[in-house]
Order: sequence, then structure tokens, then C-alpha cells
Amino acid sequence: MPDDYLQQLAVLGIGMVLSLLGPFLIVSRAVGGRDQRIAVKDKDLAARNEELLETRRKAQEVATLDDLTGAYNKRHFGELVARHCAIATRGNYIFSICLTQIDGFDNVVQKFGERKADEILGLFVTVAKSSLREVDVVARLDGEKFGLFLSDAGEEDSRLWQSIGWET
Repeated sequence: MPDDYLQQLAVLGIGMVLSLLGPFLIVSRAVGGRDQRIAVKDKDLAARNEELLETRRKAQEVATLDDLTGAYNKRHFGELVARHCAIATRGNYIFSICLTQIDGFDNVVQKFGERKADEILGLFVTVAKSSLREVDVVARLDGEKFGLFLSDAGEEDSRLWQSIGWET
């Protein structure tokens, strides 16, 4: 075989290899770049998802809690009572609702000012929460009026509140 012929075969072989490898290298490079962009977007999506979850948690908190005292608000209390009424009608479940207010609260506001009165409301909620079981709820209904929801508690259980000076 002449040398020319071998050179032509070598060039042809190299050309064929390059024609096969070229698209592979181009596709491989494109896929690698795409994978990198996807990884960056996944990381960004995960961060945004965390932000959304935190925003949702805060929105839920704002929608259900009284911002002054940290007790549940009137709307959430009403939803809670309605839900438990539905449960009670289906089976053997009881609960008690206690309504109370801080007597003479207007005098406290006049004598000590709104700031101290707000502190007293917060203290009331702290004491009420520490006196309740984990399944029970305290809610600020309006001003100095509060509602207590006692889960799985009958009339006798709710009378305990009267014995410690709470009106029901």
C-alpha cells in the first residue's frame, strides 16, 4: 500500500472519529451547563420555598393570635368552638367554655395608663396559660374579656376555675 493511501485512510479515520465525537462533545457540554443551571435554580427554589413557609407561618400567627397578649383571638376561638361542637355531636366528647373578664380594668387604665394595663393583660394570659393543660386554650375576646376552652372537661372540671377565683 502506498503511503498516500495510508495517509488518506488516516485522515479519513480521524475525520470519522471527529464527526462522531464532535456532536457528543457538544451535547455533553450543553448537558453539563444545563445541569449546573438546574442545580442553581433548585437551590434558589429551595430558598424561596423556605421564605414562603416562613411567610405562611407568620400569616397564620397574625390570623389567629392577639398581637398584644399572645392569646388566641376572638375569630380563632369561635372557629375552635364550632369545630369542637361538631366533634361533640358525633360522639362522646365534652368540653367547657369559660368566659371571664378582669374586673375594674378601666380603673387600672385610668390610674396607671394603657401601657401598664397592656402589661396586666399579658400577665393575665401568662398566668391563665400556666394554669391550663396543654390541650386547653385561652383567647382574648375583647378588651379585658377572655374565653377559656377546656377540652374534654365537664361542668365539674370547669368549676375548679370558680374555686380559684375565676368566674365562669
